[in-house]
Amino acid sequence: ANSSTKKQVKLFSSYIVKKIEKGKSLKEAMANYSNVLGKAYTALIVAGEQAGKLDEILSDILINIKREEEIKSNLIGKLTYPTCIFFMAIAVALLFKFFILKAFSLMGTGVCFSALLMLLVTAIIKIIVIFAAFLAGCFYIYKNKRLFNNFIAFILNIRIFGNLMKCYYFLNFFSVFSLAYSAGITSAESINLSASVIKVPEINKKLKKAENMVYNGCE
Repeated sequence: ANSSTKKQVKLFSSYIVKKIEKGKSLKEAMANYSNVLGKAYTALIVAGEQAGKLDEILSDILINIKREEEIKSNLIGKLTYPTCIFFMAIAVALLFKFFILKAFSLMGTGVCFSALLMLLVTAIIKIIVIFAAFLAGCFYIYKNKRLFNNFIAFILNIRIFGNLMKCYYFLNFFSVFSLAYSAGITSAESINLSASVIKVPEINKKLKKAENMVYNGCE
């Protein structure tokens, strides 16, 4: 995955350089590649060039990207332990259902060790199949935009996960908003650009409302 990303970045960079060498402005060169850097960062770079502060904006973007990675790492670290505990609890419960209860019921019936071993292997296979089906379902949800949005909305309503995710989203939002505003982009457009880093429809609707209020002159 990292090598593929590096190749894409190199290819993107070579296209931009070629266009600039042909006399295109940075804005014109990046016009068709906002999907590579993202809408927010592309607009920030263009605004930085127009304001004559491209070096400052690029430095700020780099700092912001590093901060995002740190926040993401911390978020993953905080979520890893409760997630592992949850899945271990599920696995233990399934093992109890498929093996331990049946093994206790067979005690005193003269069942041989090989039969118990076969029962254990069968239980493990069932647990693996259940987890595999769960992962396949997660992958399907991830690929289906509507289901994924509904899943994120559900997660946000779970206090421990929701608070951490909202914190991550809004830290990114205000970081990009600060960069956009310092680059000379209007408040309303800064909100619009910053909202592009948040992929949650529920939050985006509220941000869109705030953007419209700014456009209409409301505080």
